[in-house]
Formats: sequence, structure tokens, C-alpha cells
Amino acid sequence: LAGAGGAQLQAVVRDELNRDPTTFEHQVVAAIRMAMSIGWIIGPVIGAPLGALLGLRALLVVTAALAVVGMVPLIGVGLTPALPRTETRPIAVVTTPRPARRTSLWPLFVFTAIYVLIMSGEVVKLAYLPLYMNNQLHFTPLLRGAIIGFQPLVEVVLMPLAAMIAARRGV
Repeated sequence: LAGAGGAQLQAVVRDELNRDPTTFEHQVVAAIRMAMSIGWIIGPVIGAPLGALLGLRALLVVTAALAVVGMVPLIGVGLTPALPRTETRPIAVVTTPRPARRTSLWPLFVFTAIYVLIMSGEVVKLAYLPLYMNNQLHFTPLLRGAIIGFQPLVEVVLMPLAAMIAARRGV
């Protein structure tokens, strides 16, 4: 639910930026991404000790409530009226049809393969690493949360740089 809400929020921001472009487009996208990364830092750092204190069932309820709260920005989305269309007369243009250009699917395959590897790493980080840190290394919940939250912290630090480069050079 939380992942879908975050994806919907990013889609809404992208649609809004496409409908009403701004020169700060990359900074807006970076700010949204940074906010999500900060959540991935705060969540493990606070959630691990909270889960140890309250128990995992109570933590699940807290997580579900926060996921619902995270979708509050989506209230009212899609209710904006469509822009009025101006009627124009079509201009007759005679052109010869161009043959369809077949593009390579390799970039899509490479992207998919990289994304599968990234998501596999996320499973290891979010599922098996905490178990290992708890059962074998006997780390405190706060230390486990800090270790899990380190990667998003690096993202938060690098995101403004990525936005600056994207604004200057393009995505």
C-alpha cells in the first residue's frame, strides 16, 4: 500500500509537471525523491527500536496508519477540470508514409535486468540483513535501523547534486 501510494504520488507530480512545465522540474522531482528517501531513513531508525519496544504487531498497525497518512496528498487528484479545447480546422497535407522504424529493445532489457538486481538487493537489505544482524551479530535495534537507513541517507546527500546535473545537462 505504501509503495503504491508513493508511486502514485510520483506519477501525479510527473503529470502535473507535464501539464504545467517549470524550469525547476528536476528540483521538484529531486525533492519528492529526497522526501521518500528520508522516510526510508527515519522508518528503520525509529521502527526497529519501536518494534522491539511495542512488538511487531503494533508496529505493523503503526506502519499501516502512516502509509494511509502518506496518501493524503493524493486526495482530490484527478478532479481538476480538463483544459478547454480550441477547435481548429485540419490542414490537408500530402505526405508519403514512412516505414515504421524498429527500435532496439536492448535498453529495456538492460534496464529490467539492472532493476531486478536492485530489487533483489533490497530484499536482502530489508529481510535477511536485519535477521543476520539480530540473530548472528546481536546488534541493538537502533544500530540495525541505522545500518538499514544508511543507503537512503547517501541518496539524500547525492540527490541535490543529481538534480543540479540534470538541470544543466538533461536527464
